[in-house]
Amino acid sequence: MTPIIWNCETGGIPSEGLTVGAPFELKCSGTEVPDFNVSRFSLELQKLDKYRLRILENKGASSNSVQLIVTSYVPGEGELRDVVLTDGQNRISLNGIQFGVASVIKQGEEAKPFPSVAPVNMMWPTYAIAALGGLLLFIVFIAVVVLQRRSRRRKFQAWLETTKTPLSPFDQLNKDLRRAQKDRNPVSQITELEKMTRIFLSRSFEAPLMDASARRVLTTISRRDSRVRVRLAPLTIRLFGEFERVRASLDKDQLNATEALNVTLPQVHELVREFGERVKSEQNKKRRPSS
Repeated sequence: MTPIIWNCETGGIPSEGLTVGAPFELKCSGTEVPDFNVSRFSLELQKLDKYRLRILENKGASSNSVQLIVTSYVPGEGELRDVVLTDGQNRISLNGIQFGVASVIKQGEEAKPFPSVAPVNMMWPTYAIAALGGLLLFIVFIAVVVLQRRSRRRKFQAWLETTKTPLSPFDQLNKDLRRAQKDRNPVSQITELEKMTRIFLSRSFEAPLMDASARRVLTTISRRDSRVRVRLAPLTIRLFGEFERVRASLDKDQLNATEALNVTLPQVHELVREFGERVKSEQNKKRRPSS
């Protein structure tokens, strides 16, 4: 497979140069990647360079370019190599990323520690008090995380109760699909298709998946079974990619209502139906007793 390469250039760098944490522009473009996820992507760098380039803001992305606001948390100069832009499915090599970052400590100055603010005569050494304070903060942090998780779980269970129907999640999905076909507004129809798919998954697996990424959805429905993950991955990524692609095309008027209602949305309907059948099939396999 031919590697995908985009060339990059930096901009918005002040005349006095960059310092650690200062924002600047990074523009990259190249070979078109039709199914590139323009709203969810990240940078992969070598381990030694992981803090040399971080995305602060996505100023605009398309299938053949990105315009980002980035920063660097490590001083140094030279070209960054082996930088990859990925949306989880596509991997794009970025070339020509070169910039210099100066330390916030001026040349000739020596970084001096802050003077101690503790009393001169202490019963405990400073490091012991610092360690105890760190331990207390860690305990508080863990307690807050646990309480937040419990609160989110209670809210999800309450929401789950509101979605219950006499039908199974799969049968309810089919009923909702038939209802959605009557909607002649393509924007609301694609939104409803994604919503009913996420409700079907949330009910089937009793997991909060209404706002989850495609990757998290795949992790949840595969139940960490690598074989199930391999079987469901292509269809899952394709379906959630279609939700985003169709919605973006409609928002930008790249897809007219007639084509959407007569061609594109019926295809998405079939994808949702096939996805639901595959998920239900995998669940049934799990429930069968081993022979």
